[in-house]
Amino acid sequence: MLDSTGKLVESILETYKYEKVWSPKLINSGSFKQASGHENPQTKPVTNETWTAKSVTLGGFTLPDALIDKMDKTESYAADEKAVSNAAPDVQNWFKLRQGGYYLGENPATAAIGDARVTFKVVRPAAVSIVARQVANTFEAYQAKAGGSILLLTYGTVSPDAMFKTAEKANKNLTWVFRAVGFLLMFIGLFLIFNPMAVVADVVPIFGSLLRVGVAAFVGLVASALSLVTISVAWLTYRPLLGLALLVLAAASMWGLLRLSIQKQELQKRPA
Repeated sequence: MLDSTGKLVESILETYKYEKVWSPKLINSGSFKQASGHENPQTKPVTNETWTAKSVTLGGFTLPDALIDKMDKTESYAADEKAVSNAAPDVQNWFKLRQGGYYLGENPATAAIGDARVTFKVVRPAAVSIVARQVANTFEAYQAKAGGSILLLTYGTVSPDAMFKTAEKANKNLTWVFRAVGFLLMFIGLFLIFNPMAVVADVVPIFGSLLRVGVAAFVGLVASALSLVTISVAWLTYRPLLGLALLVLAAASMWGLLRLSIQKQELQKRPA
C-alpha cells in the first residue's frame, strides 16, 4: 500500500522531508514529527491472505500441512479481467487491472496515499522427494530414538542420503550461529559486569581506555572458556570423547587465566 514516510533532512533546523513509498505493512504516521497533513490509513483495504489447496498429493499419498508448508518455490500469477467482471459494480470501479495485478485507487498514473496494489504468487505442481514416516495414505514426522523428529522435503528427485547430508549441513550451520550468538551474549554480559572498573579509571581518560581494552581481552578469554564448557556438556551425551576433550581444553584455559592472575598478584606484592 502507498504510505508516506518521514526522515530527518537537516538535524540542526529539524526540517523533515516526507515522501510516498509502497509498503507491505502499515506505517504509523502518528510517530511523525509533523503528522499533520501526512496522515496514513490505519487499515488496509485488502489484507494479506494465503490459500492452500484442500488436497495436495504425491502419487497416491496425501501430503500433510507440515510438508505442504515446505513447498516454498513461488512464482508470479498474472491476474485478468475475469475476477473484476464478476464483481459488484462499485468494486469494478475501484479495482483496475495493471501490470499483472489489481490497482486500488482513482488513477494509477498519479498514486495517492491509501492506494493499494494487489499481486498474487502461486506454488506450481512439481516433483518433490520426502523423508517421513508413512501412516496409511499420508505421512508424519519420524520420531528418532535419540530425540527430535525428521520430516524433510526437497524439490526434484533426490536420494535419501543426499537429503540427509543437506539437512545435516544446514543443522551444523545453524548450530554454529547459535554458538556464536551464545558467545557474544556471554561476552556482553561479562563485559557489563567488569566495565565499571574502567568507568572509575576514566578520571584519567587514557587509563580508562587502556583498562577497558584489558577488560575486553580478559572477558573474551573467559567467555571463550565458558563457551567451551557449554558446548562440551552438550556433546557428552552424543560424543563423550569429544565432550571430554573440550572440557579438558576449557579447564586448561581457566587454569591458565588463574595462573596469570596469581602471578600478577605476586609481582604486585614484591617490594620495589
